[in-house]
Amino acid sequence: MAKFTDEQKLIFTARKCPYCGGVPELVDADEIFGRRSPEATGRYYLCRHCSAWVGCHRYSSEAMGRLATAELRGLRREAHRVFDLIWQKRYKASRYKAYSWLSLRMGLPRHLVHMGYFDENQCRQVIGICSAYLTKRESADADGHAV
Repeated sequence: MAKFTDEQKLIFTARKCPYCGGVPELVDADEIFGRRSPEATGRYYLCRHCSAWVGCHRYSSEAMGRLATAELRGLRREAHRVFDLIWQKRYKASRYKAYSWLSLRMGLPRHLVHMGYFDENQCRQVIGICSAYLTKRESADADGHAV
């Protein structure tokens, strides 16, 4: 099993910005969204140099992944949307098995298959893999064939 490099550990824990190398700050949500926004809850890591940010797990300062630009956050949302359909529609027996399936398709160790770790190209790869699989399954389902 592959181990995280020291650089990956810093990036995946939001201690280093993958874009500019800056050191992100832990901030309250209102610094990201503004005080009056309904999204303004929780804590975030924000790189003030390039404005990349990532949210923290609820009630903690543990980052949910690496910092992201607006483009990457959009790609992550889309990657999650198409990936989640695979296990939600029960095309894979569980969410865990769906992640294991995706790790094989991407050629990555299972512990590195996390949308919050992915960069823009990896998110596009997830979208392509999952969209093709969904199209194939839905087509087979419509024709009454097993895949």
